[in-house]
Amino acid sequence: MRQLHRHRTIPEDHILLGTPINKPLGYWFRPTPIVDIDLHKICPHILSVGATDLLPSEFREGPPINIDQNFVKEFTNFVRREGLERTYGLEIIEGQPKKMIEFSFDSGSILVEEDEVTSKIREAGCGEFMLRDTSWVVTVEGGLVDQTGETRCVIYTVGHIKVKNEPVKSVSDVVNALRADGFLSMYM
Repeated sequence: MRQLHRHRTIPEDHILLGTPINKPLGYWFRPTPIVDIDLHKICPHILSVGATDLLPSEFREGPPINIDQNFVKEFTNFVRREGLERTYGLEIIEGQPKKMIEFSFDSGSILVEEDEVTSKIREAGCGEFMLRDTSWVVTVEGGLVDQTGETRCVIYTVGHIKVKNEPVKSVSDVVNALRADGFLSMYM
């Protein structure tokens, strides 16, 4: 078993795979058996800096994303030189300029566009939960660097994963639970 988000484990012979969802817009990440995956239809999504290479820890469905290898080399060298291997990773995304919010459950995590989430969550800062920045989207165009979005993770007073009485096994269960709690917009 491998550790996932310091709170869950991924069974051997599984990977953390994200699949796109439409209602709400975002991704559903869950441990998925490798034998059930067409490895030609996925790409690394989050990479950790290892001793000699970048190591994928999360994947998304879709074709590989081209990334400047000079940037990858500079990034990995910097992270190693500063001793930040356990602090920073590289998230490779394409076509996701909006801010995202992540909710975690025992069965997986859902990552949704911020405007799909009610203001109750977007403006959180105390009480039952808070939001913690976990990643930043940085784009470079014409030599200019811009931070266009970030991912904020919902952290509950009981930890990263909300404790629920009913089990959530599918993305439909997760969406219904979040809507019932008033965290997601009610439109379908």
